[in-house]
Amino acid sequence: MKGHSNPHSVSERLPGVYQYETFVHNLCAGLDDGLAPVVLTLDSFPAYLDPGTTPADMLSWLAGWIGVTLESGQAVDGQRRLVRQAVELLRWRGTAEGLREAIRTQVGVDPQIAETGGSEWSATPGTPLPGEPGNRVVVRLAVPDPGRIDVDRIENLVASWVPAHVAYRVEIVAAGSAAST
Repeated sequence: MKGHSNPHSVSERLPGVYQYETFVHNLCAGLDDGLAPVVLTLDSFPAYLDPGTTPADMLSWLAGWIGVTLESGQAVDGQRRLVRQAVELLRWRGTAEGLREAIRTQVGVDPQIAETGGSEWSATPGTPLPGEPGNRVVVRLAVPDPGRIDVDRIENLVASWVPAHVAYRVEIVAAGSAAST
């Protein structure tokens, strides 16, 4: 890093006996030139851990730390927003609300989600179970132009958010149409 200096100069840390030795100071100056990029990188490391300040090419690395996969075609601002919100979103992974928020965050569309399961408690033995048999989720996106939506991307997103034992289906419909489940 030409023009940058080591803010923690090696020569300043020498014992007093070496403080006035020209050869030792010149040797340390050479070390400072080599260490400057390392020290400056480490000093700015917290900026790499913040989705708002990390370089764009580091976003997927940062997302990988928390198990989130970024789409290469997605805008950088959307990627930053996803990584920022990922920790909160991951708390809801496997739930309809988590899936809904993940789709809102990554696609920008509020989906309709229909699921067969449910949970409930009862103090009465033999109470019927909620929901219906089978584990299925249907995700419907109503968008102005269904042809412009990357269905594979949506299906990959849904697959990564629903539990492994749950079957899913993605439906992309024109906004205002009444498609059945």
